[in-house]
Amino acid sequence: KKNTAEGYGILKLNDGSVYSGYFKNTEFNGFGCYYYASGSLYLGDWKNGNQHGSAIFVSKDGFRYTGNFKNNKYDGVGEFYVEETGETKKVKYKDGVEITE
Repeated sequence: KKNTAEGYGILKLNDGSVYSGYFKNTEFNGFGCYYYASGSLYLGDWKNGNQHGSAIFVSKDGFRYTGNFKNNKYDGVGEFYVEETGETKKVKYKDGVEITE
């Protein structure tokens, strides 16, 4: 369809962010990589334009999260790695909120 993104593509946004991955109905859908203008990076699954599924998020602030996302939030069991200290920590999230037991 005219003006509809489908399949693989690269989208460069005005703020300097770049998405490289799959589209469905002009939304990020499937596997893709989003480079934030700030310097952070999300590499993983998308669903209907949202970060959703398995992914790695690398923050410009020196930490990495490997785990699941649901509707753009950490969800499920994942692991944080802090570059400065080398510390790793298993965490559990529900809708972006850490669950402590």
